[in-house]
Amino acid sequence: RRARAHASEDTDADADADADARDQPPLACVERLGGNTVRVWAQIRVDTPTDAVWRVLTDYERLGEYVPSLAENEVLERYPDGGARLRQVGEQSLALGVKFRAECVLDVREFPQGCPERYCETGLDGDGDGSEGSSSGGDGPPCERTEQWPGGRGSDISFDLVKDREGDFKEFQGVWSMRECDDGVEGGAATTALRYSVRMQPRPWLPVLLVQGRIAQEVEANVRAVKAIAEKQRAEGAASAASVWVG
Repeated sequence: RRARAHASEDTDADADADADARDQPPLACVERLGGNTVRVWAQIRVDTPTDAVWRVLTDYERLGEYVPSLAENEVLERYPDGGARLRQVGEQSLALGVKFRAECVLDVREFPQGCPERYCETGLDGDGDGSEGSSSGGDGPPCERTEQWPGGRGSDISFDLVKDREGDFKEFQGVWSMRECDDGVEGGAATTALRYSVRMQPRPWLPVLLVQGRIAQEVEANVRAVKAIAEKQRAEGAASAASVWVG
């Protein structure tokens, strides 16, 4: 009885997670973690299967075209097992016409079957011997999947600051998490619950309180942009396939 009750709770939690992603707007939230550190996260429903969202987020050369807050995006290295090292410059407009620019170098790792369980507590370096995960040499990003996808596995794309490179952050790490739902658009087509979470700590010269509101707005704009391009590409692909079939 206990096993059945536990399974029922997991199923209910899954349904609640899917319903949250479907019914709620992509409201970005900010959590103060102490000092100059915050975590920002947002979620949105995308009316495409997960593979369409995955293609957008792993099209590293074109991320600057898709993500509104990226002023510069450069692929420094492509990893043979998936992922890349990116140099990115974010730009945001603050009050009174002031623009804030922040540069960082990120290691991006791909986990189509979700982050391995051990990374949830130890980070992407696993046991610290550097044999797996992030090549930055520090703790890797948390695997948000364990909190956000109870009872099931999603697909994760993690990013972690390369700490031996100069930049405007002491810490910048997080994950894009996605899970396919089967109760979405007309005809029962699959949709994707997409969630983004980032933990950041700017350098001391930039108090995070001054920019956290604007960062939250940009995070929301970014997840909306990923949704829009994934749905657009999916629609264009379907239209192209239909024209070939008719022709």
